[in-house]
Amino acid sequence: VVAGIASVVFLWQPLSEMIKALYQRQCNWFFLYFDMIYRAQRSGSILATIGVLLSAVLEVLAYLLQISVLISWVAPVSWRKFLLTSYLPPLSLDPATVLSAGKGSSGWNINITPFIASHVLSRIQRHLARFVGRHMRQQ
Repeated sequence: VVAGIASVVFLWQPLSEMIKALYQRQCNWFFLYFDMIYRAQRSGSILATIGVLLSAVLEVLAYLLQISVLISWVAPVSWRKFLLTSYLPPLSLDPATVLSAGKGSSGWNINITPFIASHVLSRIQRHLARFVGRHMRQQ
């Protein structure tokens, strides 16, 4: 009981600061995309507006994927159906096999599918940002 109370007391300040930072990040993100949508509409390009909305959706998916990966490390197995990572096909990689050029095995694997999905989402976002920029400049 004493250890639990001590851990709450010691972790309260860092946890509250982390929650405040996450809240501030979400507020900044919302106003950034709100401003981008406003500018796209003022430019008169419907494609740019749709591109900004798609970019916002992709950003939310990437954020949910990151949170799902973090939660999957500590969550019980019964929570797997609620996580975004459970809907991705598994692609396992043995780190010892990669590092030792196929000569050894560590006996455990890393699922690299969320990392690949995160890379693909960021790549699509970059191309979408260029697309939006081109269409806003043309108007």
